[in-house]
Amino acid sequence: MFRDAPVIARWAGVRPRAKSRAPMLGAYPGRAGHFIANGGFKIGFGMAPKIAEVMANLILEGRNTIPDAFQVESCLNAAPKT
Repeated sequence: MFRDAPVIARWAGVRPRAKSRAPMLGAYPGRAGHFIANGGFKIGFGMAPKIAEVMANLILEGRNTIPDAFQVESCLNAAPKT
């Protein structure tokens, strides 16, 4: 069925990642009610239960227990300027 289908696009399948393997967690700047839980390149699966816990604390209770190095603001301030 697909054997004779034309190729219309190709994708390299390269996964983007940040300079650090650290996650970026917290409120999305300038978008009330939106949150970021991203990152953890290659270690994200192991960190997922704790990330879920700290994000639930933030979203449901307004309690920020996210480590400073993982805060959205810290990650954005550490990003190289282009």
